[in-house]
Parts: sequence; structure tokens; C-alpha cells
Amino acid sequence: MNKSRVARDLWRKVFNDNLIKLSDGDARKQVVKDFLNDPVNKKSGWKAKDARFFRLGFQKVAKENKF
Repeated sequence: MNKSRVARDLWRKVFNDNLIKLSDGDARKQVVKDFLNDPVNKKSGWKAKDARFFRLGFQKVAKENKF
């Protein structure tokens, strides 16, 4: 499993579906918390320290979408 790819795919879904106000840092943190706290993802090996993948993934997807 490529964690960077999973993080970028999650942010692409958030961008494309317009799920949150992207300029709100707390909303972005909540998306990551929800993903990491999901029992299915915990069983897959995701830990709290993996939040860095989401920060980097957000930057790449934001650049793709000219945000």
C-alpha cells in the first residue's frame, strides 16, 4: 500500500466533491482525524504519525487544482 497515493486520492475526493471549505485548517485536520480514527484504516496499519502523508498530499493536490 502506498500511503502517499492513498492520501492524495483522499484529498482529490475532497476537492472534487467540495466536501469542506478548503481554506479552513481545522476542517482539513478533521478530515485527516476522521480517516485515521476509522477502524478499517487502523486495521490497515495507519497511525497518527502518518498524518504527514496527508499534509504533503494536500499540497500536491492543491497544486494540481491551482488552489
